[in-house]
Amino acid sequence: MKKMLACIFLVVMFVLSSVSGLFPFISTDVINAEATQIIGEDGCGCEVDRVQDTVLSPVICEYQTMGAVSLVEKLLEPGEKPVPVPTPSEFCWFDVDGQDWTTPAKHQGACGSCWDFASLGVFESMIKIRENCVELNPDLSEQYVLSCLPNAGSCRGGSAMEAFELILATTPQGNNVNGVIPETCMVYEADDDVPCAAKCPEWEELLIPLSDYGYFYVDGTRSDREAIKTQIFETGPVVTHLRATDLFKTWGALNHNPSAYYPRFRRVFGINHVVMIVGWKDNVLMPAGGYWICKNSWGQDWGYNGFFNIAYGALNIDGFLIVWGDYDPESIDWEPLAETGGPYGGFLNEEIMFDASGSLGFEGDIVEFSWNFGDNTTGSGETVGHIYSELGVYTVTLQVTDDEDNVGMQTTTVWVQESNDAPDTPSIDGPASGVTWTNYEYVFSADDPEDNDVFYYIDWGDEYVEEWIGPYSSGEEIVVVHKWKTRGSRTIQVKVKDVYGDESDWETLDVSMPMSQETT
Repeated sequence: MKKMLACIFLVVMFVLSSVSGLFPFISTDVINAEATQIIGEDGCGCEVDRVQDTVLSPVICEYQTMGAVSLVEKLLEPGEKPVPVPTPSEFCWFDVDGQDWTTPAKHQGACGSCWDFASLGVFESMIKIRENCVELNPDLSEQYVLSCLPNAGSCRGGSAMEAFELILATTPQGNNVNGVIPETCMVYEADDDVPCAAKCPEWEELLIPLSDYGYFYVDGTRSDREAIKTQIFETGPVVTHLRATDLFKTWGALNHNPSAYYPRFRRVFGINHVVMIVGWKDNVLMPAGGYWICKNSWGQDWGYNGFFNIAYGALNIDGFLIVWGDYDPESIDWEPLAETGGPYGGFLNEEIMFDASGSLGFEGDIVEFSWNFGDNTTGSGETVGHIYSELGVYTVTLQVTDDEDNVGMQTTTVWVQESNDAPDTPSIDGPASGVTWTNYEYVFSADDPEDNDVFYYIDWGDEYVEEWIGPYSSGEEIVVVHKWKTRGSRTIQVKVKDVYGDESDWETLDVSMPMSQETT
């Protein structure tokens, strides 16, 4: 059977490669993936024997979808479709005059909760747009929707429209309140068995309400595409649905070019994934006439920073249901962001400069910066100097106030010493060999002679670098997950620096990822 599949695979590869010149944006790896997809596809790609025999399975199983939904499924009443208006040939909410009105792409993990991430992604963008504050980056809790609004869906799939309806509802099904809490109040666990009671105690005080939502059906016609563009251009990003094939998953895993797009290869049926449309680009030279610009929920290393382009009509991207949400800027007074600039290290009887210039006011300009230096003294100003007369570790508090009397606060730590030594060389503990497209845990640790906090700089030996993550306590073990997408030998390099900026020597670990999957 394997030999037969291999023969079919080679024949399809030959056919596809003969037309690859028509699609210069598709790499040879993606053409190979198309051949594998044509041999057979199950939607999820993780529960059939076929996957066990292909090198693509680690890629396919990395990215979860919902159960397939037929395109003929309709709601009881169709929503009102916007009347098309003239729109530009190119528009995108992550680049409006150089400003980004979207929020960073997230990873839904091993849970078919794409509907949840798409709806809250739209909600987050609408907050930024309606507040007219590009610096505001709300991070809403997908776990809250999973755990507290279970009628909207689960890890097996759900409805973005139902999510919006229940967020807005003040019924028991809507948790008796309108709104969503921040991620910090209920962290995402990719698990729909997490009880609603797991949210933070003050959750009701943190609710961010939805003001409205709506939906309309589309069938891929030119007029419907113009209606989608109108909705995006006049209000903000929208939720859409598509059929995420194995090829599509592999394409986004391998292609990170913001100018590339997924083409309209062939007709597919049903939908099994939910994403956001944030913009479009018309191109008369493309067979489809242009592409949509979308935001996914498979992490920032899929596509380009979690975003992707897809040809009009491909994978039913504009052939099922469009959902939108809205937000009232008068419903919330956002407290300003206090940014201390710390932690700090300084020397006895020498001035330490504290810098709060990274602070942001969302409802108005920050007009007051108040510092408590932790030694029974205070100060004021965006940038202020202070001299400590005694050795020790101090907790410094910054309070900022905007011109609408909203208050924000943050603390940091400052070490005051007579001298300083660089941290010790860090340690690395983790596998030295494995397979590509598999997550591996590496444990890092470093001691600092003065027990100062430390930051880690990790170069994975591929295109990924973790730049000065932290701070972490001296001697604390931290776990960082990484996967290699291509075969080969790599050298992991890591160093640390303390709060004084003094750096350790490098530590290295040679690793080899020779295969894409273990074979049987």
